[in-house]
Amino acid sequence: MPRTILTAVLALALIMLTGCGDTHDKVAADMMDTMEDFNKTMENVKDVDSAKDASDDLRKIAERMNSITERANALEEPDEETKKALEEKYKTRMEEIGKNLFSNMMRVASLGPEVQQVLDDAMKDLEKQDSPEWFR
Repeated sequence: MPRTILTAVLALALIMLTGCGDTHDKVAADMMDTMEDFNKTMENVKDVDSAKDASDDLRKIAERMNSITERANALEEPDEETKKALEEKYKTRMEEIGKNLFSNMMRVASLGPEVQQVLDDAMKDLEKQDSPEWFR
């Protein structure tokens, strides 16, 4: 009896592990969630002190993005059907994220060089992304 239970548990674990693999959709959704967190962080930047607070959060966001990019790079290039489905599913959300990102970056830039200097190192971490073409 214990051997049968062990076999059943191992079989269930194998099924669960194979069902938990990454997909293009999951990676894209995780990156958009992370970009939304980036925007929320940037919305809170009002001065040098809030920029210092934000820089720690931005470093964590950069780490998350690096992890997501690694996951994206581990996936095979999606077929055209998958690319079109992802674009259709996420186009509106991606446009909104991009619009907010542009707005936040312009607003933060207008806060002056002191704020920019505080954020520079964290922003450099974000710029290091080397994601596959399908992921951009």
